[in-house]
Amino acid sequence: MLRVQGSDTNWYNNLLVDPTLKISVNGAKIAAKGKPMTDSSRVDDIVRKFKSNYGEGDVKKYYTKLDVAVEVPL
Repeated sequence: MLRVQGSDTNWYNNLLVDPTLKISVNGAKIAAKGKPMTDSSRVDDIVRKFKSNYGEGDVKKYYTKLDVAVEVPL
């Protein structure tokens, strides 16, 4: 997961305190633990995947700080 404003978001800072996440897809709900990623090479890899999926223009337009990501093992 990438956050739009990176490490400046409340969502990310709350995750640092309590990594428990609730994920819901098509009515199915699960609990998972988010793992903060700050290693620049891993974050860059996630950014590349987002750009590949959503287009470089949209990522540049909406994601203002690309310094962290969150890994969610399912």
